[in-house]
Amino acid sequence: MSPELKLISQAMTELKKVQLVTKEYMTAEECAKYLGLSRSAIYKLTHRKEIPHFKPSKRVMFKRSEVDAWIQKSYVPTK
Repeated sequence: MSPELKLISQAMTELKKVQLVTKEYMTAEECAKYLGLSRSAIYKLTHRKEIPHFKPSKRVMFKRSEVDAWIQKSYVPTK
């Protein structure tokens, strides 16, 4: 791969990361990437109603601000 293509590829990867952080609503796959979990772990959390989510049709959606609040609620302080 040429140096120019490598730079373009890296830039695209960074843009995807920025887009993921700025999207208001995420799919299960995007939420998994956002949290660093597998998609199956996300579905298990939704099945157990442990993570806030929407199901407007067959798709499961997550509001980023609610996922962030869920993470903060799960905070465990160190000693």
